[in-house]
Amino acid sequence: MDKKSSPRFIFLAVGLFFIAITGFWMSRHDLNALAVKVLPTATKPEIVLSETETTAESQAATEAVRKRSRKAPAKQPAADPDWAAKAAAALNDPDFATRVDTVRDLRWRLSRESVELLAQFVNDANEVVASEAIDALGYIASNSDLTQLVYEILAQKALDRNFLLRGHALMTAAVLAEDDRILNVVSEFAGSPDEDDHVLAARTLSYLSTPACMSLIETLLEVTDSEEVMREAAIALARIGTPDAKQLLEAGLASEDEQWQNISAWALSRTSDPEQVAALTNALANDQLNSNAVAVVASSPASAQVFGELLSSNDFETDDKIAWLDAIAKGVGATAGSTRTQLADVLGGLVAEQGTNPQKQVNEEYTAALLNTAAAVSISQPNEELTEAVEEKLTSGSFLVQEAALGAFIQLCTPANYKKLLELYWDEDEQIRRTAFFFSEQFLNDEEDIETLKKAKEHEDELIARSADVLLKNVFRESL
Repeated sequence: MDKKSSPRFIFLAVGLFFIAITGFWMSRHDLNALAVKVLPTATKPEIVLSETETTAESQAATEAVRKRSRKAPAKQPAADPDWAAKAAAALNDPDFATRVDTVRDLRWRLSRESVELLAQFVNDANEVVASEAIDALGYIASNSDLTQLVYEILAQKALDRNFLLRGHALMTAAVLAEDDRILNVVSEFAGSPDEDDHVLAARTLSYLSTPACMSLIETLLEVTDSEEVMREAAIALARIGTPDAKQLLEAGLASEDEQWQNISAWALSRTSDPEQVAALTNALANDQLNSNAVAVVASSPASAQVFGELLSSNDFETDDKIAWLDAIAKGVGATAGSTRTQLADVLGGLVAEQGTNPQKQVNEEYTAALLNTAAAVSISQPNEELTEAVEEKLTSGSFLVQEAALGAFIQLCTPANYKKLLELYWDEDEQIRRTAFFFSEQFLNDEEDIETLKKAKEHEDELIARSADVLLKNVFRESL
């Protein structure tokens, strides 16, 4: 390797500068807020797969009902003895606004008569009016003893194939259902040849997420090639969490259908459940997962547990480990802060172990890959153990390892540890010493640093000597 290569130095310096700028940006932006939302927020099953994951479609389908059904009426209806007659007359009123206002008034009247009137407004030709009526029925059902009556009305509308809002009716009925009878309605959707019906069935099953849903989930998975249906089914299986549900997802890891394999890997990697972590670890160890599925696991909450075990093992080839490290580095930007902390802990231990564990042979390429991944993980996520492990590699006899260590250390550098860079001013490699010099400039501040710069002013490396002179004169106002 030509250690005097100026182009190589320029390339590294520019690359490290880009990493530093990226770190600055990421430290001020919550990447998790940018992540794709993939899980519904409905809370009937008290199981949350991830702190940041929701599915926009599922959320929209359930939130309209849920937000209206957890408290007493917000206002009292107007005292009007003729309200029922006026509402009945509004059924045929040509004015759209009048019909909407009538439905909204009926919402606050918790009575059987109001429910019967709203059941007629559900059939309104205007979808806005019909949708308001469904929401009003859900509200009344959740704040009165009329739940069963409303459920029957909405279940019948869900089964009406000519009703345009049958999905809205189905989800509202599912929210109100007090037992598994709603599954009889869902089965009509699951058995339909219409893919839209499959989506509605899958969303409802995802909301319900009870063991009784298993047979319908299996039915949907047998007939669908829709990614949305598969994802909602996987959400339900992960929430159900029974051995049968987990087994169905684990079987998906070996599926020849890459789409289902990716989704199965995604669903299993949302938690650190030991059984699910073991299934993912085995799938990776046996090279079962396609590259997209590997990327899914690498950016998941289970990443540290899964890859920590694989990288700590002596049973895998260096090339495999480097590929896994590359997947972690590429996916770390989409991981939650807690996951990055766990990854930093794992990587810190692995870096520190290199060269100190007599049972493991040191591989320069693997160590460099560890350090490069540490650099990606450490952006906006500093870690003391990782920092110490990286510091030890700054004086490695291997240029490949030293170069990677310097790149990682720059991400971890603070006013408390920057003097490690000053020690590299006289490194024999031009690229290393110049990179260390220029990235240390922002931290220089005390008398000891000034003395170091005075020595550097006499450096045999002309670029460092000139730069030290400029700093002394223009920054520290030293006239020498």
